Amino acid sequence: MATQTQTGSALYSLKFKDKLLVKTQSSDALLKKMKVLHAELCGIGQENINKDSLSSIKSHLIDKSILLHRDKGVKAYAACCMADLLRLTAPDAPYTALELKDMFQFFFRQLVTGLKGEDSPWYNEYIYLLESLATIKSVCLVPDLPNGDDLTADIFRDLFDLVKLDLPKKVELYMSDILVSLIEESPAIPSSVVDIILAQFTPKNARMDHPTFRLGVDVCKATSDRLQSLVAQYFADIIVQHNSEDDTGDLAKAHNLIVQINKSCPALLNNVIPQLGEELTAEDPNFRSLATQTMGELFSEQGGDELAQKYPQVWKSWITRTRDKSAGVRVTFIEASKGMLGHHSSLRHEVAEVLRSKMLDTDDKVRAAACRIYSHMDYETALHNVTTDQLKELAQRILDKKPSVRQEALTAIGKLYRLAFPEIEAGEPTAIDHFAWIPEEILHSIEKLTETRMWVERAILKYILPLPSKGEDEAQWSDQLLVVMRHLDMRAMQALVSLSTINAPQPTMEGRFLEACKEYNGGIVDNNEEEVTKKFNAIVTQLSTRFPDRVKAAEDLRNFAKLNESRLYKLLSIALDPQTDMKALVKATTEFTRRVEQAASSISETMNDLFRRASFYIINHSSIPSLSKRIQRFSENDPEGAAKAEFILERICKYCPAMLKTHIPEFIKALSEEGNVPLIGISLQALSSATRADPSGVKRLVEKAARFAKAGHRKYAKFGTRILAFSSGASSKCQELVEEITKALDIHDPNVRLEGQLCALAEAAKSSPDAFEEQSETIIGFLLKHVLSSSPDEIDEDEEWDENEKAPLDARLKILALKICVNRCMAHATRDSALDIARPVIKMLFAILSNMGSVKADQADHAHTKARLRLQACLSLLRLATVQIYSQAINPHFVNLALLIQDPSFQVRMGFLHKIIQLLFQRKIDPRYHTVLFMTALDPDKDITLTARAYVLTSLRRLPRDLRILSYEQMVPRLLYLLALHPDFSLEPESLQDTVKYIDLYIDTVLTSDNIHLITYITQRVKGVRLEEHHYSENLYAVSELLLHRIRLKAMRNSWTTNAYPGKIQLPGDVFKPLPSSEVAAKILRTVYLPEEKLQLLDEQTKAMKAAPKPRKPRGTNGTRKRKSSPINKQPRRVKRRKKPSYDDESSETDESDGEDPDDKIDEDEDVESSPKSEKMDEDTDDQPSSPKSGRGAPRKAKVRTGVSCAYAFANLMSVGSANAKSKGWGVRCTLNR
Repeated sequence: MATQTQTGSALYSLKFKDKLLVKTQSSDALLKKMKVLHAELCGIGQENINKDSLSSIKSHLIDKSILLHRDKGVKAYAACCMADLLRLTAPDAPYTALELKDMFQFFFRQLVTGLKGEDSPWYNEYIYLLESLATIKSVCLVPDLPNGDDLTADIFRDLFDLVKLDLPKKVELYMSDILVSLIEESPAIPSSVVDIILAQFTPKNARMDHPTFRLGVDVCKATSDRLQSLVAQYFADIIVQHNSEDDTGDLAKAHNLIVQINKSCPALLNNVIPQLGEELTAEDPNFRSLATQTMGELFSEQGGDELAQKYPQVWKSWITRTRDKSAGVRVTFIEASKGMLGHHSSLRHEVAEVLRSKMLDTDDKVRAAACRIYSHMDYETALHNVTTDQLKELAQRILDKKPSVRQEALTAIGKLYRLAFPEIEAGEPTAIDHFAWIPEEILHSIEKLTETRMWVERAILKYILPLPSKGEDEAQWSDQLLVVMRHLDMRAMQALVSLSTINAPQPTMEGRFLEACKEYNGGIVDNNEEEVTKKFNAIVTQLSTRFPDRVKAAEDLRNFAKLNESRLYKLLSIALDPQTDMKALVKATTEFTRRVEQAASSISETMNDLFRRASFYIINHSSIPSLSKRIQRFSENDPEGAAKAEFILERICKYCPAMLKTHIPEFIKALSEEGNVPLIGISLQALSSATRADPSGVKRLVEKAARFAKAGHRKYAKFGTRILAFSSGASSKCQELVEEITKALDIHDPNVRLEGQLCALAEAAKSSPDAFEEQSETIIGFLLKHVLSSSPDEIDEDEEWDENEKAPLDARLKILALKICVNRCMAHATRDSALDIARPVIKMLFAILSNMGSVKADQADHAHTKARLRLQACLSLLRLATVQIYSQAINPHFVNLALLIQDPSFQVRMGFLHKIIQLLFQRKIDPRYHTVLFMTALDPDKDITLTARAYVLTSLRRLPRDLRILSYEQMVPRLLYLLALHPDFSLEPESLQDTVKYIDLYIDTVLTSDNIHLITYITQRVKGVRLEEHHYSENLYAVSELLLHRIRLKAMRNSWTTNAYPGKIQLPGDVFKPLPSSEVAAKILRTVYLPEEKLQLLDEQTKAMKAAPKPRKPRGTNGTRKRKSSPINKQPRRVKRRKKPSYDDESSETDESDGEDPDDKIDEDEDVESSPKSEKMDEDTDDQPSSPKSGRGAPRKAKVRTGVSCAYAFANLMSVGSANAKSKGWGVRCTLNR
């Protein structure tokens, strides 16, 4: 009967009366009873049950025959019934502790073994059981049971295994509720449970599509307050257990686990963060590194700024790891901080400043890491969160002394530019300001540090000017080049031309290597084996100097030759051909890379670099039509873009006329565009180059050329005259032109036609000397009387270097007058009358130098005009010095010429230096000019010193041994001679300090442990001779003692030994004379011209000056030091800091602006040596610097550069051997006693 409650309502009594335990009943019968019982129990409310009525079934349900029944359905329903009993009898379970333990084990055993998916048998019953455990929370009884910790751990383990089956979301929620209940109700959570939970955060599980990870996150978020201390203890135990430098694997895993936990449940780490803060200052650098990495990732995650505010001491401690004594820790800090630059505005500034400082770290690994971090940035982060100054600091690392840093910096800055290029191309102002300067900075690095060239080439091809994927969109590829060039100054554009291969002398080193490979035939040579092998090895040795690792490069080149694959040779020939279009080049590049990788992957990098250098991958045959159209269409709408296109075409005409061959009809047609001056100018230049290459190849052009030559425009006149000079059967036309111009010469011409006329005459003097010579007396007389001797009415003392086209007309005319005279000399260099013609010209040029830019000593002129004339005079003298007979006439005045390297004008100094470097590299001038390079040591502009130093170091590395000795070691006496006759030299301390700097530049670059004995020997020999100007001999002896002293100091610092030199050296007889007697020689040897006390004082002063560098006072300015007059020119010389002129794009008069032809060097080479190998080596040999604008239109201060920079010449002129030197008799006068 029903039992009543206190309120009078009746309690429900269980109606089920069947016996569950019957010996002979079948499984089906028992299952049927279980279903009936479960149906009744699940419908009873917890508060409406007469618990006594349940006593008849409670013991039966936990009987072993039920718990171990073979039928899964019986056990499934039994588990549901047990769960109902626990629900109905809560909170007092009607079982003993052991019975409850068996019951819960039974529950989870059924779930693990039976719940396999929604289609598994008894699925609904298992879900019912799981839901009951989750909602009734009967699992709260588990911690109080015997071995409750183990049972709790088993439940966690079972449910995390079960959730892997990817069951419905509600099942995960039930499991989460069960586990949360266990944690919340457990008086002490077992450590094994913590292990199980944290195991779900390992990298292989830590993703939201992984159900175990989702379950672990849900549990941790719900119970973070209880788990915090346990998690902290977990990590503390790991640290204690693995407190060894040799055992960091588990520590690293633990710290990675912290990062994963922070991403999904940061509240769990509240007690862990302080522990990491302690690790940041641990003694063990491995601990500090792990903690630094971990904290960096935590701060980089979303919410990292709040984390830094919550734990300010930890943040401060983490930031100080940038000054950690371990470079590895500093590297770790940098790598871990990259996320903060894009995510947290409150932390970004502090981190960015720290990263900026680390680019100047003392350890190269740290600097490389600081550069690498920028390569992982996206465009928006770099644009908005990185300042331009920071990017420029990154670009400066391109010049780092370590190759690894240079490589990372180039990669990073190149990637950023590639990301920004679409916006730059679209004209986005912010992108232009932030990134458009990058190619210019990359290209400048070649000049400052030639070792960067290989990496720069790779960066240009990969990031700045990548080839089109299939070579189909040639116009777009050409536009890409113009977009880049729009933001380049003249130095960078010259560098780009150098990289483009078009100005490489023919045959190129790569072409010579290809021919040598074919002759070598994989090592199987039928005829002249020794000669062929020797030639092949020589080319390989020379070519390998262009690579960073010359040893590996030489080995790779030999291995390539051993492959002897004709298809690879064919592909390389395609790359070398200037007629190869872009589509063919892209196809050849892809195939060459693939074939080399398949044949010998170890040589692929070297050979890919070689293929790139051989190919026209920047300026191509396919570029010409697009560039011509830019000039034709946009000269008015986009003059800057047209000027850049014109610049490229000018260089093609100048350096690679073979590329124009198929485009000649287009240029002839363009001559009809009379309103487009740039287009006509470049067309005439292209046609003149083609005419010179093939005099009969261009038809029906003589009349047009004559008309343009008389037009008055300087470029028209120049190239029109050249076409006439080289066209077949047009000699009479050229003669008529010269006669007509000579008759029309008038200094007072109101139409300013005189400039164009002089341009035509300058070209005629060079290209058609016979036609010019008939009128030479009249022309030269006119130039001397009316041009070179003229003075302006008003004198401007401002030395500001204007752009060429803005220079005064009289300055331009005087420069052209000098060029006419020099061109005439060069045209007659091989004739008997050469010296008679040249001697007055040489005298006049030295007079200009002596008179500081005027032909006459009392001639007044503008300061900037004088500076231009000094530069033109020295360039002209250098050009004349390429001819042996003229060089002999110039050599007696060498000191006067050499001291121009200290001219007051920066443009004069830099122009002079670049021309010397260019000609030295081509072996066209006497090796004595190497001494001029070391006279740049005191230049107030660091770029001049760096340029000279870069050339010296590069040539020392690449020159053959005999030429190296001739150029540097044997030049010691001439350097001492130059220093002894320097107008500022004296034995006063201040003067000696300057001399030390000249000497130190020589010692720092040239002196090594291998040549110290030779240089010491030569220096000692100097005290056995005297100067022709014998009153300067004491200066010479003092300088030689100073050089010996500095050599000894470096030898002591480097622990070098100075053995006696076993050979004999003959000192130059043109400046050194023998002593009159042995008694005089003995006296000189005994005399000490620089006492030890003075040398020690000088060393101390030198050290102090290096510690606190002080700008050198210009010579000749007001100051305490008095200048001694030069023994050669008796004129004061002053060195001023340059005034940086603004650049302007080279206009259509780029080459005309200084009256010299872009192709002049071809003629000069013919005049000097008539060597086909030297053609196209020295164009514009006496060009003055034009001053083009920087790329964005607005003028800015920059440096004017003259000629081809030394760095560009290094790589492109290396194929010039020692033939020039040998032909001039500059042999090595050194014999060794072996």
